[in-house]
Amino acid sequence: MILDACESIIDAIRAAGIAATLDAREIKPPGCFVTVTKLKRDALIDGWQVSGDVLVIVRDLGGVGDLKQLSELVDDVIPILDDANLEIEGIDANQRATPPTGGTLPAARIRWSGIIHRKDA
Repeated sequence: MILDACESIIDAIRAAGIAATLDAREIKPPGCFVTVTKLKRDALIDGWQVSGDVLVIVRDLGGVGDLKQLSELVDDVIPILDDANLEIEGIDANQRATPPTGGTLPAARIRWSGIIHRKDA
């Protein structure tokens, strides 16, 4: 179920032409790293409340260049999450990501939540 949630978001982001992965070793900026952070059973909806993060990562251009890239990529990802019926709970703009090659890159964390219905229902 966790993998299904990640893969559905990754597929939607990739369909929009943006790189996305759930494997931190494969981060290629500009792009997104998708995680699921919490699952909670909800009997009323016969499914699960799921929350997670999309870490939007860009190349380090320095200063305003970083902010411009982050702003553009976040602006591109928000409608994708909206179309996937995910609620955006907040965006933390002052983040850093550590790619497998080392160093740190500018990033923004989009916190999302949504519902996964039981597949056998």
